[in-house]
Amino acid sequence: MDTIQIIAIVAAAVAVIVILLFIAIAYAVFKVAFRADTDFSNSAGRYENSKKKPYMERVFAGMEHANEMDCKRVSIKSHDGLTLSARYYDRGGQDIALLFHGYRSKAEYDFGCMLDTLFDMGYSVLLVDQRAHGMS
Repeated sequence: MDTIQIIAIVAAAVAVIVILLFIAIAYAVFKVAFRADTDFSNSAGRYENSKKKPYMERVFAGMEHANEMDCKRVSIKSHDGLTLSARYYDRGGQDIALLFHGYRSKAEYDFGCMLDTLFDMGYSVLLVDQRAHGMS
């Protein structure tokens, strides 16, 4: 075997390793970015020994509060045929706060602990479940 053949074999081996490494990294990034980690029912234990515990206790209490309150379930059909859902908390006010949760979250998780504040300010609230979240 001459030197050029050896260099070609080494270059091909390096290229295969680089491609496999790229695929592995891309898969890991995909799994982190798009994982379906939206089950908040067991999330409280995750913060048991964390500095975030007092804040997360308030968030989970807000979630329970939002889920226990009387609301009207509303929905619409999107242009592509999906049913998009929301919860309407009518407090008789003329003003309505429209609240949209963050990516991979839930409306009651993001806004449950501030509902009473909005009600005190005179707002009715529409908590929207975005596509592929909650009831949508």
